[in-house]
Amino acid sequence: MVSSMPLVENEGLKLMVRALRILHVAPGEPFGGIQKLVVELAAHQLKNGLEVSVLWTGAADRASAICQQYGVRTNVASGGFLQRFFRARSALRHQSADILHLHMPPPWIALLLPTLSGAKCVHLHGKVVARDTLQARVTSHFEKRIVRQADILVAISSWIQTVWLAKYPTADIVRVFNGVPVPADIRMQPARAKRDFPIIGFASRLAADKGVSEFIEFVVEMNKIMPNVRFLVAGDGPERPAIERRLEFLVRDGTVRLLGHIDDMSLFWRQLDLSVFCA
Repeated sequence: MVSSMPLVENEGLKLMVRALRILHVAPGEPFGGIQKLVVELAAHQLKNGLEVSVLWTGAADRASAICQQYGVRTNVASGGFLQRFFRARSALRHQSADILHLHMPPPWIALLLPTLSGAKCVHLHGKVVARDTLQARVTSHFEKRIVRQADILVAISSWIQTVWLAKYPTADIVRVFNGVPVPADIRMQPARAKRDFPIIGFASRLAADKGVSEFIEFVVEMNKIMPNVRFLVAGDGPERPAIERRLEFLVRDGTVRLLGHIDDMSLFWRQLDLSVFCA
């Protein structure tokens, strides 16, 4: 990983050393933890002198806009299935990456991997168990091919490593924790007003694999013990109706407040007395 380009003599051959070309491939939507990880990792690699770009599979307006803020080049393979496939194939061949980082890639990318010469790094994220359908079986088949073709498998948590090893017990999975950047001023500049009740916060994309059910159970039990506690929920997603339904009375009386998407997360964290992570 060098930014300069010196010439090296080796048995009469002149080899040029250059910066590594890295291409991240990830779904552009729904925007959440995976997309943030891709952007932050790409920005960090770019800052360290590497040639970095991102290929978003599917619509990626927000993800692409954030990449532009960091100066990270992007391609978007959107449209119908065939459009996404051929656009992705064209981008992958054109980039000719030395290292390919795959983050929850579409199953069909398994068909393209054998044609690519770069090293393949697959980042393993959380999984939702699908029903035993034809589509699920086809997806599982391609997933297995992706795992077998990977040069390195990276799990971003111990739990994810355990989940994937249960399905692929012989896989060599390296655990590299996915750090969550926390604003340094949280403890230094509290934004809490004088009040008689504590506030507990939960920030996540509201999806089944993010611990939403566990959070709901936590709220119900905590409300029995300390009915004066208030809860703030930052984020949106398909499980929001479940929260509204199962915590209907607590939402109605203001005990639980659903804030939706939050841009100023630093301000959100500073309002809390306790943060709960259930994913």
